[in-house]
Amino acid sequence: GAKSALWRRIMANVLDLPLTAVKNEEGPGYGAAILAATGAGAFENVGDAAARLVKYGDTVRPDPEIAAKYLNKYQLYRTIYPAIRQLF
Repeated sequence: GAKSALWRRIMANVLDLPLTAVKNEEGPGYGAAILAATGAGAFENVGDAAARLVKYGDTVRPDPEIAAKYLNKYQLYRTIYPAIRQLF
């Protein structure tokens, strides 16, 4: 999903946060390698390692109008949920 521009745009709007794609293709294994390198002393801390090793791509910013619609629906859900919780 993170490779999909459409999915990133949807998530940015739902969360009302800018989302930045990561260029590194290695995924979880790369994160484990960063942690291992930090643990072995190659980096001072995980933040330093990530800053030096992780490459970032495009940032998708939320559309305020769409984000407001998602927030409105979420507030409605929070109002209704206590009454229908037993159904779940």
